[in-house]
Amino acid sequence: MKCRQKRNDNILQRIADLHHVSVEEVRKEIDQAVALARSNPDPQVQEIWKKLLKEYPEPTAEQVIYYFVNQIKKEEKFGV
Repeated sequence: MKCRQKRNDNILQRIADLHHVSVEEVRKEIDQAVALARSNPDPQVQEIWKKLLKEYPEPTAEQVIYYFVNQIKKEEKFGV
């Protein structure tokens, strides 16, 4: 799955603007949230990360956003 870098950069910029911080600060916060989420022992949560990490072994903030947006689109399309 190819990550649409430009679109994600725009998302990160919009979030940064909304919260009056830099894009790098947004990336840092997302990276911290990802690290915390990856350590969640819940089997259902771990299964989600296993799928994501198969596509992106060391996911960037942009890749995490892209992955979950696509998962939401799939669920909406197929009613999962």
